[in-house]
Amino acid sequence: MHRSPRGFLTAFKQRYLMEYGYMDKSKDGAFALRTEESVRRSLEAMQRFAGLPATGRLDAATKRLLATPRCGLPDLEAERPRRTKRFALHGSKWPYTTLTWR
Repeated sequence: MHRSPRGFLTAFKQRYLMEYGYMDKSKDGAFALRTEESVRRSLEAMQRFAGLPATGRLDAATKRLLATPRCGLPDLEAERPRRTKRFALHGSKWPYTTLTWR
C-alpha cells in the first residue's frame, strides 16, 4: 500500500479544517506558515463537534470521519458574521382585538 508523505497529509488535514469552518482560510494555501498548535486546536474542535474524543491527533476514528462523504456546508460559521434582524418594533399596538373578514 502506498503511503502519502506527511506533508501531504498535513495539507489535506488543514484544507479540510478550513473548508468546514474550523480554521481561517488562507488566501494562497500557505499551509507551512501555520503552527502545529493551531492545527491541533482546530482538529480538537472538529473532533468535539463530531462527538469524538478531542485528542488533537489524527487517530483511526478521525481518519474515518475525514473519509466520510459530506455536504459542502461548513460546520462552524467562522468567516460569516451572524445575520442581524431586519425589523424594529416601534411600540405601536394593533387597536383591534376582533378580526373580521369577507
